[in-house]
Amino acid sequence: MTGAGELVFPGHSEEVGYRIAAAAVPRAGAPAVRGSLETTPETARALFKAGRGELKLEGGKACRITVLAHSEGSGTAYFEATV
Repeated sequence: MTGAGELVFPGHSEEVGYRIAAAAVPRAGAPAVRGSLETTPETARALFKAGRGELKLEGGKACRITVLAHSEGSGTAYFEATV
């Protein structure tokens, strides 16, 4: 699933592109799903340092994300999402 959503974490709130490797959006009680988001290299680095944030999906659902990885200089961050 791909889309555009709002990434929120301390000191940041901006529109990002995301890709979730699941057939459905994360739901309560379900295991975490993995995905990635595309933003600027500076924001991806700041998000990686923060470790956690919130991703509001196109449909309005908000997911808590835990950042798993980021490569320095890249605008891609990889995460696990839960409701």
